[in-house]
Amino acid sequence: MDRRKGKGWNHRWPPALLWVVVLTVFFLSYVMVRIHVSPFIDRHYDWEGVGGEDGAVAMGEESPGGQEDDVVEETPEATGQETPTQESPEAGQEPPGGGTAGGQEAVGEGRRRVSREESKLGYSPSHHKDDDDDGDDGDGDDGDNDVRRDSLTRGKTDPNNQPSEVVSDEDLSKGGDDMAKGRDIIIERRRMKEEVVEEERRGGEEEEGKKEEEEEERERKEDKRHHTRVIDPVFGERRLLRSYEDLVAYSKENGWLDNSSSSATKGDGIELKDLSLTPEELGWANDPPSYRWKDASGVFHLQELAMCLLCGSETLYRLSMRDDLVCRNSEPRSFLFCTGWNPTESQCYANSDLAKKEANRTGGYYKRRMGAKSHNPFIATFRGSVYVSLNGQVYTDEYVFDPRGTCPRAPFPPIKPESARAQNHHKKVYVVDHIWPGFHHDLSEMAPQIMPFYDELLADPSIVIHTTSLMSFVTGVGIGMPSTPSQDIIEELGINRSRLIAGDVHADEVVVADTPCGIPEWLYKVYATRLGKVMRERALDSETPPVPTNRTHSTLTAIVRAKKEAQDMMEIPRDALETQLRSEKSNLSKSDNDGDNDAAVASSSTYRGGNKAEEQNTATGKGTMLVIRRSQKRFVDNHDELMSALTDAFGNHPTLKLEVYDERLVTGQRAIWQQFAKADIVIAPHGAGLTNMLVMKRGGVVYEFLQPIGAKIDPAHLNCCLRDLALTLGLDYFSDFPVKWQDPYVDFDMDQERWISYPSHMTVNVSRAVAFLNKALHDKGWL
Repeated sequence: MDRRKGKGWNHRWPPALLWVVVLTVFFLSYVMVRIHVSPFIDRHYDWEGVGGEDGAVAMGEESPGGQEDDVVEETPEATGQETPTQESPEAGQEPPGGGTAGGQEAVGEGRRRVSREESKLGYSPSHHKDDDDDGDDGDGDDGDNDVRRDSLTRGKTDPNNQPSEVVSDEDLSKGGDDMAKGRDIIIERRRMKEEVVEEERRGGEEEEGKKEEEEEERERKEDKRHHTRVIDPVFGERRLLRSYEDLVAYSKENGWLDNSSSSATKGDGIELKDLSLTPEELGWANDPPSYRWKDASGVFHLQELAMCLLCGSETLYRLSMRDDLVCRNSEPRSFLFCTGWNPTESQCYANSDLAKKEANRTGGYYKRRMGAKSHNPFIATFRGSVYVSLNGQVYTDEYVFDPRGTCPRAPFPPIKPESARAQNHHKKVYVVDHIWPGFHHDLSEMAPQIMPFYDELLADPSIVIHTTSLMSFVTGVGIGMPSTPSQDIIEELGINRSRLIAGDVHADEVVVADTPCGIPEWLYKVYATRLGKVMRERALDSETPPVPTNRTHSTLTAIVRAKKEAQDMMEIPRDALETQLRSEKSNLSKSDNDGDNDAAVASSSTYRGGNKAEEQNTATGKGTMLVIRRSQKRFVDNHDELMSALTDAFGNHPTLKLEVYDERLVTGQRAIWQQFAKADIVIAPHGAGLTNMLVMKRGGVVYEFLQPIGAKIDPAHLNCCLRDLALTLGLDYFSDFPVKWQDPYVDFDMDQERWISYPSHMTVNVSRAVAFLNKALHDKGWL
């Protein structure tokens, strides 16, 4: 017998046994698969009874009430139950799921999500309850893979107490894939949720910090608005108070001012008191009047055009002055008096066209309106250890008040508190500084500023008056004494000239009245009108008592010296040119109507020189026609021709008397005031002497020959400050430009063998001036 053959046959497997082995392996494989798939089957949704009669809620949609179902992973910590084993389900329980046709349909259409409230299946949320509040996992699949895995305890039945149906193998396969994806999605969502929470936390902290910064910034701005603390080379870190609002805020902060009142109790600090106004003055404050004026030559708009083009050019001024031969700096320079105004050429021509059209429409008249009221006028008293600077700034160790803070005319001058305290101490000081020197500013700015405190100054001779010193507008330069014209002015107002001081001073008490920015302002009208009445009373009353004086030189020589000083300072700086040029173009709706109210504006003075001196304050045409003759600069070449024509035209008038004011003959301030007080008509070339119109009665006429514009340094050309003064005083104003103008020049005289300086002068159109005056007086009913 073949042993190999028999041995091989003995080891061959029978076919039946082979099938048993195969089936056993298959069965064991199925058991193993079942064991591993069982946990996912337990987490499968029960689709029966979800969504009520309308069916289940589609995946990715919100559940009723606007709240979506929660993504839940059941853990012992979250549910408080033991985790079911994975080997096999408990006896008598079937895994939840949809083995019915409805369940198959749900799987085919896409898995639906249900809310915990609707399903009533008793979901136990984990600590990631809000992971899916937005209803979108952000994976771009529109919710197809957004599978929720709220774990259900085995043995639970549906709301109808019906056993859950078994899921098919196909569904199990799909469910397993979906569950795997769902697990990844949940993990990613957890991470994203944690990032969102962290970002929200950081965002909340940033938002809170931002709000705190905004609040601090608001407080800083508020503090800066009310109490500006400056770091200045002169005043250091003292709080800068520039306005009435600053004074009020600072006083309230320090408890010096009651919140319900604008007055304060006496003591160290600041006291604010409202200035009393008459009913007429209140009318000016609440409804500032507008005035009309006319240019007889008809070329005023062209003069403005020339100024505008000059301010807009960077080369005209340089070419005219040839300053390239003097100045090392070759950069383009603008015209000095443009004060930063730099218009384009098209703007200049457009403005000129508008001015011309307006003049044609109104018959050659222009309109001028006053500045309106911004607050009640006040008088401020500063007590304690108080200083006054060269230019009139009031300061202590804590603050500085600039009376002209809203319209400064010069930088802060150097201060000398130590020397002021040691050498120039006073008990009480009243401040009337005006920065620019000269007779015009002494009379038109210093003197009106005295009026709010005039009664107190007359009643208490110990009060001194601080004013602008000679050349004090130049930073660091000043000799600490007032000018002679300013001393003459206050002496004529009944105040001893020795009470006028200047320079750095120290005082126990300093008083400052509300200061207007310029002449065309309602508050200036109040001060100037009061001043004019006092000037007329004192000028026209022969019984006015003389003012006691300690003047050492009362001879004619001293008077001539004072006049010479005044003549040397006749120029009027144009520090408000920009405002002037722009205001010329303003189209005002109100017409000029100063009214026929003859009621006198009550002066603050207790002195009344006698009612006989003046019976009314309104011109009637029965006064004089005063012609001012200048002998220095800007004199009229054909003055004699002008006087002859005026005599022919008005010499036979029954009441109108023709007079000439010659500065070489009139030697006293009171004599000048007397001439202007009697005049109803004043004719004059531009000059500081015309400022004496303050003493004229309202309704009078001023006819001024203006200096034309020129590309040079001359504060007198196209200077309309006297026009503004006339209109503010209620006078009728007319301007005229000469037919010929000669600038000052220097020439070498070979016969005399020396250089000779020739002043400026003009030739006026006599016939035009006489004809215009004749018509103006007829229109007023004076002829």
